[in-house]
Amino acid sequence: MLKRFLIVLSILSFSFTVTAQEVVTVGSLLEEMVDRDGITYSRANTYRTLQASSYNRLSVAPNQPGWFADSDGIGFIRQEGNEWVIMEHEGPGAITKIWVVAFYYGLNNTTGNNVKIYLDGATTPTIETNLFDLILGRGIFPGPFARESVRAGNSYFPIPFAKGCKITVDDKPFYNIINYRAYSPGTVVETFSIEALKNYSQTIDSVGKRLVETHEADSGILKSMTIKASSDAVVELKNGAAAISELTIKYSNSPTPSQLRHLVLEGEFDGQKTIVAPVGDFFNSGPKVNSFEMWERSVSADALMSCRWVMPYQRSAKFRLLNLSDSDITVEFGIKSKEYQWRENSMYFAATWHRVGPKPTFPITDLTMLELEGEGLLVGDQITVLNPAEGWWGEGDEKIYVDDDFARNFPSHFGTGTEDYYGWAGGVVPNPVDEFSQPFLGNVRVASPNSLGYNTCSRTRVTDAVPFSRRLRFDIEASCLTRSSWFNLLYSWTVYWYQKPGTICKTPTNLDEVALPVMTLAQLQAHNESQRASLGSVAGAIEAEDRGQISMGSGILRRIRSFKGAIKKASISGGKFVDYRFNKPGQELVFRFSEKFKMTSVKFAVITGKNQGVFDVFVNGEFVQTLDLQGTPWTPLEFGLVDLGEFQPVENRIELKFIYKGGSRRVQYMGIDYFLVSDEK
Repeated sequence: MLKRFLIVLSILSFSFTVTAQEVVTVGSLLEEMVDRDGITYSRANTYRTLQASSYNRLSVAPNQPGWFADSDGIGFIRQEGNEWVIMEHEGPGAITKIWVVAFYYGLNNTTGNNVKIYLDGATTPTIETNLFDLILGRGIFPGPFARESVRAGNSYFPIPFAKGCKITVDDKPFYNIINYRAYSPGTVVETFSIEALKNYSQTIDSVGKRLVETHEADSGILKSMTIKASSDAVVELKNGAAAISELTIKYSNSPTPSQLRHLVLEGEFDGQKTIVAPVGDFFNSGPKVNSFEMWERSVSADALMSCRWVMPYQRSAKFRLLNLSDSDITVEFGIKSKEYQWRENSMYFAATWHRVGPKPTFPITDLTMLELEGEGLLVGDQITVLNPAEGWWGEGDEKIYVDDDFARNFPSHFGTGTEDYYGWAGGVVPNPVDEFSQPFLGNVRVASPNSLGYNTCSRTRVTDAVPFSRRLRFDIEASCLTRSSWFNLLYSWTVYWYQKPGTICKTPTNLDEVALPVMTLAQLQAHNESQRASLGSVAGAIEAEDRGQISMGSGILRRIRSFKGAIKKASISGGKFVDYRFNKPGQELVFRFSEKFKMTSVKFAVITGKNQGVFDVFVNGEFVQTLDLQGTPWTPLEFGLVDLGEFQPVENRIELKFIYKGGSRRVQYMGIDYFLVSDEK
């Protein structure tokens, strides 16, 4: 039986007004960035938030080949002469966020291409500049609206348009993501012009200063409380319609991972429980406190955790701190409140948390971070990943389905990678030097060395928030560069949104998941080693049964096999290999390995024997050698490791192609056990 004590707090009241914007302008969108109250009112019938990106166009539908295709920097809408169209929309709207990786087909190329932004059907671009200058704050958009993060840049400067927008680049596209609003027909929009930078200069200056000012937590009423093990504490607020403007929690001493994860924050408004999340995760800390400063959340150097998303209610509000740990926890709990005008379109603040794993990295799957039925606004999220090996853990693309997206079975938001979604970029394996926090983005914690351990990223959405009127699902791919059925990652995440009364969360927090012990790095490594040993996988192997070919010539047959009979004693990685059967010279088999930015070693393990054929081998279109699997020095029915050498990636990928030349029989085979493709020395 949980033991409980109750604290009733009065409210510190402050008045404010909400003014409806009749005309969308650069100035109104800038003011919206810092309007914490305005975001609490539903926008579902005002605009849709859409996304254009360079995702790989091989992805056409779930459960079809290509759904998890990499090489997400190659997509575009079409080519028009010497320009590539990367975004296009007809009707009133506004660009709200542009993310671009700040290197161009190679870490040493920091010049990139040029961008043109055409508005309202004009044949002359309103903006024509170097794309990197635009998103790094070196061009027409000043900081903090455009600034560098890590190997990438983000521009939040609004670009409204009355009739339409087209964005092109003058050379082949690379990784890019553009978020924009599509306003309802009839919405009056003042189209962006260069003169707007002067006309709204005071607003630009004022909003810019507010976005980057250091926040000093102001909790209003602050109460110290000790929540005993397997007990809870309740804080109630009763004062009619009001809103919480700031929520703070500070542990009495440096919290352990268990105290951060097993102290649960619950929030209930007008009898509806909409917030259930571990305290550490709710405040972007996961199992360890890191200081950071974002627009709506921050953690100070002395571990004072603050949340500034406004939380309105009509009649009553109640918070509960639930201690699922086996020790007492003492915290200071603070609430600052103000008056609030509850309207028909007002919404409650909500948050949910989940843990998944240990989760194998193959086969790749979509993780559902949030699913809702009703009406509301997606405003942010954070993800924490325990990575058991040095290397990159976050290849997964985000996929956000809104309303009509479900009928067409394709998301209106399809991203290019986890780090891209959170506003920075890869190219190299991240280390703590890559930590940053900005108003709307945070790479809050990067484990060392080379992301080994717990890593946390976060994103806040304001002008790029996602409204929904009936249904929303937010997925992200569970994908990394080590893809094997034995290699596991541990995921946890928190998602934040506003919802109209009656909205149903189909992915609620499971307290049994919260109560699980906080997994350590050593425990996950031991789990993976056990899985690998049981399969007999070679260290670093990309199993052929896990990594399918991207192209297979007509007439080639593929089957996954285990060792049987005479060859069961041979060494095999992962317990399986893939047999390809060829029957016509000239048949081609192609594999692709993405996200390679440096000289890369290419090796693969093959079966030898009298039924194996002869093949020409190419890397990135260049002939490397002829491979005669009948005439190798290895004993038949064993495996041999073919070392092709080192190669410079082309467009950040290694492409391995086999062309069948024939053999001693009409039908010949090539058995592949695994690949070793690495740019790490």
